[in-house]
Amino acid sequence: MGLTSDILNGWALTAAGGEVPIVIPVGPTGESATLTFAPRYTDPLPSFGKYQLFFANFVNGEFELTPTYTLKQTGKVPELAFELQVYYSYGDFPPPPSLLQCRINGQDIPIERSPWFTSIWEFPVSAYAGQEVELQFVLGPRTGLFFDISGFTSVPEPSTWALLGLGGSALGWVYRKRRR
Repeated sequence: MGLTSDILNGWALTAAGGEVPIVIPVGPTGESATLTFAPRYTDPLPSFGKYQLFFANFVNGEFELTPTYTLKQTGKVPELAFELQVYYSYGDFPPPPSLLQCRINGQDIPIERSPWFTSIWEFPVSAYAGQEVELQFVLGPRTGLFFDISGFTSVPEPSTWALLGLGGSALGWVYRKRRR
């Protein structure tokens, strides 16, 4: 499965019951709905792609509500996938299902807020790890929105957990020794 920077590599975009043309790098127009790449993404998260998607409906010099967009792709979820992270410009609280939904094989996936970054949302996907699935995002009507797929986070390897446990034990031993 690709990132949004690979939008032409297997992703399909639909709105208002039909396929939407993908335009690079033309800005929003007053004609039919188009998908455009926003300027280079400068977020400090290195895992994000170079671009994010910008959805807007600019008509007669005014921003109006966009149609509901559906972005989908069929592909294999990585073997060790734990969560799928996306950037969606909304704020500190999860957007309601009317604005952002993630579905895998038609099943709604619950949304969780990233504990580390604002506007980064996580979807637990470990139940689908290693499987061929249809991944679908439904983006509800807004006057404009930015969206980017960061990618899958993976379950730490057992050796990582062992190293973490060893480091924690060493810190505990040093701290305990100092208290005496």
